[in-house]
Amino acid sequence: METYNKQIYKYAPNSTVGIYVAGPGASSTYTLQRLFVDSNGIIYTYESRYSYPIYNYRIQRYDSNNWINGTIMFGETQCGSDLNSFCGCVDIVADRQGSVYCSDSNNYRIIKITPNNSIAIVVAGVTNTTGSQLNLLSYPQGLFVDANYTLYVLDAGNNRVVAFSPGNQYARLLFSSSISTSYSSIYYNYIMGGLTLDNSGNIYVAGVNNITRWAPSTSTVTTIVSVFYWSAPRIRLDSK
Repeated sequence: METYNKQIYKYAPNSTVGIYVAGPGASSTYTLQRLFVDSNGIIYTYESRYSYPIYNYRIQRYDSNNWINGTIMFGETQCGSDLNSFCGCVDIVADRQGSVYCSDSNNYRIIKITPNNSIAIVVAGVTNTTGSQLNLLSYPQGLFVDANYTLYVLDAGNNRVVAFSPGNQYARLLFSSSISTSYSSIYYNYIMGGLTLDNSGNIYVAGVNNITRWAPSTSTVTTIVSVFYWSAPRIRLDSK
């Protein structure tokens, strides 16, 4: 994703040459910020636009109907907390039905946008309310949705990972600094963080200076990669 050229490229394995696949180009007034690609190759993006003193946000879908300009799924509104607006997405993912989930971090919630519906659904957290109870979030970051539509959230302000079953406003606590001494020693900066799962249910968290793996079967946390620092870390795994 070329943020400021507003184009998305695909790179084949072992290739350093990108192939243009989507995006309007530099003439667009919106800037690409986050993307997610589903198993059908459909691309979902969170995009923002700034015209002093106002920010606008939207979520787009790029597919065979319109690879260049895409289709607006949600937004093109100013920062807000009602159900037709949001204040940006720290992360976005999509489920098998084409619904998009957005970490609306500054509103302390996760919203879900279904196809052909301009109104969002709050599926985790309480709008404009932060806390450590299992129905609340604090600056949520990375997201993952599994085949059963369980939503996994890196609840970064609470230094924990939680899971919400469909329709349940209370999460299950999977791990946190309070129950895992090894995770506590691998504390990440809550402003940034990515999250994903593998086919065995292991959870991977990307922080500002490492990638860690939590194995539910053993409740142990292992550092996979450690670096000095990186910016706005995100993480995804391939199908293998």
